[in-house]
Amino acid sequence: MKKALFSLILFTLVGAVAAAPSFLITKPPVEPYPSYTGPSEDPHAQQGQWFKDSSTQVEEARTHEFYDNVTNFGGGNESYLAIEGYAENLQYDGDNITSFDIRATITNDTPGIGTWRDGANSHGESLTATEPYSGKLYDTKLTAEFAVDLTAYNAWLDGGSASGVYEDRMPHIVAVNHDQLAWYCWTPDNPDQDKVPWGDYLVPTFDFGDIAQGESVTKVLQFTVEGAGLAPSDARAIALETSSDLLLNRTTSLKISDWMDTIGEDDGTAYPNDDGGTALTDSDVSVFHNVPEPATIALIGLGAIALRRKL
Repeated sequence: MKKALFSLILFTLVGAVAAAPSFLITKPPVEPYPSYTGPSEDPHAQQGQWFKDSSTQVEEARTHEFYDNVTNFGGGNESYLAIEGYAENLQYDGDNITSFDIRATITNDTPGIGTWRDGANSHGESLTATEPYSGKLYDTKLTAEFAVDLTAYNAWLDGGSASGVYEDRMPHIVAVNHDQLAWYCWTPDNPDQDKVPWGDYLVPTFDFGDIAQGESVTKVLQFTVEGAGLAPSDARAIALETSSDLLLNRTTSLKISDWMDTIGEDDGTAYPNDDGGTALTDSDVSVFHNVPEPATIALIGLGAIALRRKL
């Protein structure tokens, strides 16, 4: 009985024997290197996905990405609802949507069930994930890839226009109550003439804090719409007026795979936007987090050993 209990404790603490929809996104295992897909301080994004705080201007990276794969396709008990969001408080000018909120919830349902597809993104990075993470999500952030921060966006363009891996969707959906901006995409002053325009901290990001296994965190994300708003014929308006889940992030979408993205319904299809096995738009948000430092994991292991001795 004591041996069985100890085994259960180790499984709970380590949690690496079962597939979970959360993967390491540093380099390695993400490829290629070099890539020139990070800020100047980390031009090849070796430390993962970078963020800048809107108030303090502090820059920091997240090492892991969490996904909402469908159960039996690598997802956990919550399936595609592990990352979910529903539109509310829609405001109109005539028939056009001028502002709205999304009540977003992230549920840590690691570990997952089944296998998953590998990830890729529009700027040439790829990930073949073999060692999933299962455990508490630390310092969790959600990026809204369908939205802009107008100040950052206008400063980045500086009279130019979005092109290449940068898409422009008018009228812009503008984030209001975000906490940070996420990096996208090409490193400034990189030597590759094809990797332009240079990137910046551009993608609105919301803090969700720490999320323990089996627990959820909910936050209301606020947005306005530029100009006259979203017309009834705009696919984004059609999606917002449904009662469906609007947020998704499958493993096929590595990091911020595309920006600006659209926003649409997540109906639980395993890979909604599958395109020849590489679904760059199988997300309209991304969720990033950290994991315990190795020293912390070592202490947890020592604690389990001490507990075994007591048993």
